[in-house]
Amino acid sequence: MTDRSAPPIPAGVLTEEQIEAISGGGCTLQEYISALNQLRAGYDSLVDFTSYVIERVVAK
Repeated sequence: MTDRSAPPIPAGVLTEEQIEAISGGGCTLQEYISALNQLRAGYDSLVDFTSYVIERVVAK
């Protein structure tokens, strides 16, 4: 973390609810874990696909 403070948000641009959601107040720990698991699954799929393509190219 940094000791710098966030710049002020101009009045009337965002509502308090939007600011709370943006700052991370809109997610629970379980939602963060779910999002990380989805990212991990997507990464694993990408690695599997890349390996498959490399195997196909090398085999030719």
